[in-house]
Amino acid sequence: MPKRLFKRTRRAEKRQTGVATLCGIAVTAGVSILYALTITQPLELSVSDWLVRRAGTTPAPPEIVLIELGQETIETIQKWPIPRDIYARLLAILTQAGAHSVGFNILFTERSNPEADQELAKAIRQAGMVYLPYYFESIPATMTYRRPVDNLPLFKEAAKSEGHINMFADVDGVMRWVQLMIPYEGGQFRQLAFLIACDWLGVDMNTLTLNPGKSVELRTRRGEKISIPLDERGAMFIGWNGPWRKVFRHYTLADIFESADQARAGGRPRIPLSELKGCICLVGLTAPGTFDAMRTPFDYLEPSVGIHASIISQILQQRFVTVQSKSINLMLIILIGLGVSLAFPHLKPVAGIAAMLGACAFYTAAALYFFFARHTIVALINPLGTMVFAYVTISIHHEIVISVERARLHYLATRDSLTTLYIIGHFRLLLNAEIAEAQREGRAVSLIMADIDLFKKFNDTYGHQEGDYILKEVARIMNAACRDLDLVGRYGGEEFIVMLSDAGLKEAQSIAERIRKTVEAHVFSHEGRKHRVTLSLGVSQLDQLDAAEDFIKRADEALYDAKHKGRNRVCVKEPAKGGKKVIILG
Repeated sequence: MPKRLFKRTRRAEKRQTGVATLCGIAVTAGVSILYALTITQPLELSVSDWLVRRAGTTPAPPEIVLIELGQETIETIQKWPIPRDIYARLLAILTQAGAHSVGFNILFTERSNPEADQELAKAIRQAGMVYLPYYFESIPATMTYRRPVDNLPLFKEAAKSEGHINMFADVDGVMRWVQLMIPYEGGQFRQLAFLIACDWLGVDMNTLTLNPGKSVELRTRRGEKISIPLDERGAMFIGWNGPWRKVFRHYTLADIFESADQARAGGRPRIPLSELKGCICLVGLTAPGTFDAMRTPFDYLEPSVGIHASIISQILQQRFVTVQSKSINLMLIILIGLGVSLAFPHLKPVAGIAAMLGACAFYTAAALYFFFARHTIVALINPLGTMVFAYVTISIHHEIVISVERARLHYLATRDSLTTLYIIGHFRLLLNAEIAEAQREGRAVSLIMADIDLFKKFNDTYGHQEGDYILKEVARIMNAACRDLDLVGRYGGEEFIVMLSDAGLKEAQSIAERIRKTVEAHVFSHEGRKHRVTLSLGVSQLDQLDAAEDFIKRADEALYDAKHKGRNRVCVKEPAKGGKKVIILG
């Protein structure tokens, strides 16, 4: 028997462990679904921005120079849009200074003054190192592209090359990615900054290899190999140097013109134009309201020319960051969740907390190591959330199991297994508490003692199973006949005891009589046999000086009187005052 009980206990423990494991797996599934639906993506993106900022600013290559068309320039020129002969003059200055290449972040899609257009086209052609932008009409959410919006043919034909300037922000509105090549009508259209960087590095574009969803492989004319990691969308994660105004050299158009005039006049120029020799010069609008403002991890609003500078800087310095794909991160979440779900249910509470904190610390340290040492970003919030929420869910389940088990044990310790009434030991505890409170507050409490008449004959004639059935039915009837606040207990054998709170002697008599009549009228039917059962009941009310034993004894004496007077009746015994007083009912 003990061996069988032990096996049953072990089976119950395994069942509870299995349920806890399922709770952890359910949490893992929930987090995985939220991640797959990109609902928790903003949290991961915020962490990646924090990591980028924690890495600090990186000095940008001195060869990258930004030429701003800012508010100062517009106020100096006093014309908008800026006349194209102004751009022609700028190109002439940069060409004379020996700039390596010039990238415009300005579209020339419409005709303006014919002479100015021709002057600009001529300047572009003579420079021979000008890159112009275009963009695709697109649906960023699905990354589908329609027709490109291009420059006028006279500018397009004069330029060294053109590149797209399409950019898309993540779900939180922050710019982090750039698509280096856009597939359109069977071709691959390269990004403007990517083209300029490849030109600087001397990349043979004919040797470029695209591995969709993995990388772009470049080979310079000197034979150097460069691998740029891409995500499943074919986009590169931008490795920011820092706030664009702090890390890049930048001059206004007015500064360039003023310095050229000063140099021509033989004076000392404000900006030595010789500093522009061999540089990549990016020309773009920075005046408020004139450019496409984008949020970046470092700047709340950054002009797109600053983003192009960051892209070129990243490629020149080969500071590439690999962001693990959604499928790999999802696999990490699932594996971590399964590990927690399978291991934690077997641990004690203290060991479970230590294991959870240790696992979170280890994973966080590993994620930081991968970013700072391997330049790889892995999901952090979702795996940590899986660990924490799975542990919390398992712990809650564990506490619920303990609470349910305690309640079950308390029920077993306080209830009679046959009738489910209170056992006399627990009933006495409740009675003592009620007596103390009632005597302190001056409330009435009454007690009923009941005994099944001639119960022995049921056991002797029909067996103990018949007697057990009678006991259970009588207990059920007594419970139903009493008030909700009354407590019914099994005193022992075929005797029962009822405590009636806030009930005087008259109300107790009435309840006792209701119990007696209900039992007398009830037909006890068991295995085809029908019986009639009667009860004898004794009632007493608490006296101000009563102890529990006195109270019970007086009710028991009233029960004895009911038995002595012929059974199937209610007798009441009041506290003795110069002699006993017995009232017989029924």
